[in-house]
Amino acid sequence: MKENYKKAFAREKNIEVDFGPVMRFSMMRNRSDISSYVFVEGSSDKEFYGKTNINVLSDGAYYFFRTASDNTEDKKYSGKESVYYSLKRILTNEYLKKIIDKCTFIVDRDYSRQQNSKYVNLRIKDYSYINYTKGHSMEDYFIDSSNLVVIMNSYDLDIENFYGFFDDFNTEMSRYYSYKAMLTEYYNSGAKINYKRKYLDSELLLFDFGAKNYWPGKSKVREECQRMERALNAYPYLKSQAALLQKEIASNRMMVRGHDALRFLAQYIEQMKGSQMDFDPSYLMKYVNQFKVDFLKRSDFK
Repeated sequence: MKENYKKAFAREKNIEVDFGPVMRFSMMRNRSDISSYVFVEGSSDKEFYGKTNINVLSDGAYYFFRTASDNTEDKKYSGKESVYYSLKRILTNEYLKKIIDKCTFIVDRDYSRQQNSKYVNLRIKDYSYINYTKGHSMEDYFIDSSNLVVIMNSYDLDIENFYGFFDDFNTEMSRYYSYKAMLTEYYNSGAKINYKRKYLDSELLLFDFGAKNYWPGKSKVREECQRMERALNAYPYLKSQAALLQKEIASNRMMVRGHDALRFLAQYIEQMKGSQMDFDPSYLMKYVNQFKVDFLKRSDFK
């Protein structure tokens, strides 16, 4: 009996890992009250997916993500990369990978066309474990027509009127998002970019849905795009990739940057229902349990 205990203790000690989310998973994996293990980018993802009606994400699910207390670890494994890295560490551990079928891995689609990890060496078949958001990020599920109708009906608002504004916003912002995505990716690779933004998002994303010119910041967006385009002109390949991404964004409402989409929706509801609401986007979380939330796989990307 004593020998068995020693062996069990040694086995647990040998599978210890030094990456926060996976370490916590190792400690929790044998708890009978946990039916599924969900790896996400951050706490806001837990708040959203935990309220859905998807069993493996809600009932008995336990969430893992990198926290501020994990500050001794390599900072490149943050956000989306932390989910990829968690998957890698589990797959390469003979004990942890035994229950990988109880694990769900979710990352934002973002504007990456390849959907490859930047820092984690995953095999092609390993990506089959990864679930990508249907749109740019988690917040875009609020814009999906099947979900938005629930919200609009609750506030007695016309969904088509909202989409009239939102589609114009998406068309205009598609160039801004695509240019910014290409410049950011190139800058993060260590290259020098001859571009410095002039306007903050807070200056660009203010709306007055009762006015003839509902979006005063539109001219500033166009000016910022011109500044980015001048920088991109030095890199023909990046500019061609930006053009492809722009078409993809413009043709899909859910490719609007998630935080911007939710901000747009919140301002619309607040203004349509009166400023006395003091509206906060977090109010919309109460509808998530009625949402349809589905995911994409890497094979869905061209």
